[in-house]
Amino acid sequence: MSAAVTFANLLFLSGQVPDDRTQDAAGQTRQVLVMVIAASS
Repeated sequence: MSAAVTFANLLFLSGQVPDDRTQDAAGQTRQVLVMVIAASS
């Protein structure tokens, strides 16, 4: 199973969670976006 799949200019994500859950929402969002960018490259 893939962590990210693109189809028709859409990005579908699966199982993307932050590594450090002690951070606030902004910090966790940054972590997940880094993973999304890496998966879509």
